Amino acid sequence: MRLFTFEVNRQSKHGAECGGQLVDLPVAYAAMLAARGSKPGMLNALPPDMLAFLRLGEPALAAARDTVTFMARRPALPVGVRATYLFDEVKLLAPVPRPGKILCSGINYKSHAEE
Repeated sequence: MRLFTFEVNRQSKHGAECGGQLVDLPVAYAAMLAARGSKPGMLNALPPDMLAFLRLGEPALAAARDTVTFMARRPALPVGVRATYLFDEVKLLAPVPRPGKILCSGINYKSHAEE
Protein backbone atom coordinates (compact mmCIF):
# COMPACT_ATOMS: atom_id res chain seq x y z
CA MET A 1 0.00 0.00 0.00
CA ARG A 2 1.39 3.38 -0.99
CA LEU A 3 0.42 6.32 1.21
CA PHE A 4 0.21 9.90 -0.05
CA THR A 5 -0.38 13.39 1.25
CA PHE A 6 -2.10 15.54 -1.34
CA GLU A 7 -3.92 18.82 -1.76
CA VAL A 8 -7.38 19.33 -3.26
CA ASN A 9 -9.09 22.73 -3.27
CA ARG A 10 -6.41 24.08 -0.92
CA GLN A 11 -7.14 21.33 1.61
CA SER A 12 -4.47 18.86 2.66
CA LYS A 13 -5.61 15.24 2.69
CA HIS A 14 -3.97 11.87 3.08
CA GLY A 15 -4.77 8.70 1.31
CA ALA A 16 -3.66 5.60 -0.51
CA GLU A 17 -3.54 4.49 -4.11
CA CYS A 18 -6.29 2.17 -5.31
CA GLY A 19 -6.86 1.30 -8.95
CA GLY A 20 -4.82 4.23 -10.25
CA GLN A 21 -6.68 6.74 -8.09
CA LEU A 22 -6.10 8.32 -4.70
CA VAL A 23 -8.49 7.31 -1.95
CA ASP A 24 -9.12 9.93 0.74
CA LEU A 25 -8.70 7.54 3.66
CA PRO A 26 -10.69 9.38 6.39
CA VAL A 27 -13.67 9.94 4.05
CA ALA A 28 -13.62 6.42 2.63
CA TYR A 29 -13.21 4.86 6.09
CA ALA A 30 -16.27 6.76 7.34
CA ALA A 31 -18.23 5.53 4.31
CA MET A 32 -17.07 1.96 5.00
CA LEU A 33 -18.19 2.19 8.64
CA ALA A 34 -21.56 3.58 7.54
CA ALA A 35 -22.02 0.71 5.09
CA ARG A 36 -20.71 -2.14 7.26
CA GLY A 37 -21.10 -0.87 10.78
CA SER A 38 -18.42 -0.73 13.43
CA LYS A 39 -17.03 -3.85 15.07
CA PRO A 40 -15.24 -4.13 18.42
CA GLY A 41 -11.59 -3.19 18.16
CA MET A 42 -12.09 -1.00 15.09
CA LEU A 43 -11.17 2.65 15.10
CA ASN A 44 -14.11 5.06 15.21
CA ALA A 45 -12.49 7.27 12.56
CA LEU A 46 -9.17 7.89 10.86
CA PRO A 47 -7.36 11.11 11.77
CA PRO A 48 -7.47 13.94 9.23
CA ASP A 49 -3.68 14.30 8.86
CA MET A 50 -0.81 11.95 8.01
CA LEU A 51 1.22 12.49 11.21
CA ALA A 52 -1.69 11.58 13.48
CA PHE A 53 -2.46 8.62 11.21
CA LEU A 54 1.11 7.32 11.45
CA ARG A 55 1.18 7.78 15.23
CA LEU A 56 -1.73 5.32 15.54
CA GLY A 57 0.52 2.62 14.09
CA GLU A 58 -0.75 -0.80 13.08
CA PRO A 59 -4.46 -0.18 13.90
CA ALA A 60 -4.49 2.73 11.43
CA LEU A 61 -2.62 0.73 8.78
CA ALA A 62 -5.04 -2.18 9.18
CA ALA A 63 -7.98 0.22 8.84
CA ALA A 64 -6.38 1.74 5.73
CA ARG A 65 -5.90 -1.70 4.15
CA ASP A 66 -9.56 -2.57 4.85
CA THR A 67 -10.63 0.77 3.41
CA VAL A 68 -8.65 0.29 0.19
CA THR A 69 -10.15 -3.18 -0.21
CA PHE A 70 -13.62 -1.72 0.35
CA MET A 71 -13.04 1.05 -2.20
CA ALA A 72 -11.67 -1.41 -4.78
CA ARG A 73 -15.22 -2.82 -5.02
CA ARG A 74 -16.48 0.62 -6.15
CA PRO A 75 -19.16 1.00 -3.47
CA ALA A 76 -21.99 3.50 -3.71
CA LEU A 77 -21.26 6.48 -1.48
CA PRO A 78 -23.76 8.94 0.00
CA VAL A 79 -24.70 11.84 -2.27
CA GLY A 80 -22.16 14.64 -2.09
CA VAL A 81 -19.40 12.47 -0.62
CA ARG A 82 -16.26 12.17 -2.69
CA ALA A 83 -13.59 9.70 -1.62
CA THR A 84 -11.47 9.21 -4.75
CA TYR A 85 -9.43 11.55 -6.92
CA LEU A 86 -7.45 11.16 -10.11
CA PHE A 87 -3.76 11.97 -9.80
CA ASP A 88 -4.26 14.78 -12.35
CA GLU A 89 -6.77 16.49 -10.03
CA VAL A 90 -4.49 16.78 -7.02
CA LYS A 91 -1.19 18.31 -6.03
CA LEU A 92 1.07 15.74 -4.37
CA LEU A 93 2.76 16.97 -1.21
CA ALA A 94 5.58 15.61 0.93
CA PRO A 95 4.36 12.27 2.33
CA VAL A 96 5.16 13.27 5.91
CA PRO A 97 4.77 17.00 6.43
CA ARG A 98 6.96 18.47 9.20
CA PRO A 99 8.87 15.29 10.13
CA GLY A 100 10.07 15.26 13.71
CA LYS A 101 13.58 14.04 12.98
CA ILE A 102 15.81 13.62 9.98
CA LEU A 103 18.60 11.13 10.54
CA CYS A 104 21.69 11.24 8.34
CA SER A 105 24.66 8.97 8.12
CA GLY A 106 28.18 9.95 7.17
CA ILE A 107 28.97 6.42 6.02
CA ASN A 108 27.01 6.40 2.77
CA TYR A 109 30.03 5.40 0.68
CA LYS A 110 33.02 3.15 1.29
CA SER A 111 35.37 6.13 0.94
CA HIS A 112 33.58 7.94 3.77
CA ALA A 113 34.07 4.96 6.09
CA GLU A 114 37.78 4.90 5.29
CA GLU A 115 38.23 8.58 6.23
